Amino acid sequence: MAWHGGGKLQQFGPMGSMNVWVDFKPGPVIAVIDATIHSRMEQAMKLASETAKENMQQGLSFPSRPGDMPRADSEMLIRNIEYKVFDSPTEIVGAFGVFKEQDTYPENGKVVDLIYALYLETGTARMDPRPWLTLTVAEVWDQWQQILGCGGGGMEVTSTFALGGREGFI
Repeated sequence: MAWHGGGKLQQFGPMGSMNVWVDFKPGPVIAVIDATIHSRMEQAMKLASETAKENMQQGLSFPSRPGDMPRADSEMLIRNIEYKVFDSPTEIVGAFGVFKEQDTYPENGKVVDLIYALYLETGTARMDPRPWLTLTVAEVWDQWQQILGCGGGGMEVTSTFALGGREGFI
């Protein structure tokens, strides 16, 4: 038995039959792939959170129209838009949006419930939606597919959303 190029060259029997056995240890390769995908997912979620922040209507003296991005009068929403990447043994999940339940105004210490980020997205009985998450996903979708290497490569990008306990698919 001789070693050649990482495989095992073996000769069997009187006929001189030859076989090459290649041992593949996927652990290091999978670690590199996971790190690459994690990095790409982080880049995609960072793009989405920055796009959402940039698209908030700032400095306007009138309310946003239904269906448009919300107006950022206090910048509380903008300050709380974040992104996260979660790894598990079976998947890598990216998320962006508002993850905290409350924040405090630095100038006066007033506590604000951030549930209004959900109300802007879905609307209420008294207010039509200003779908900032949905509009952001629509804007960055093609860029996500490029970042994540989709488009014929066998990888699939889907987007689900979870709002106040309700889940949906985009």
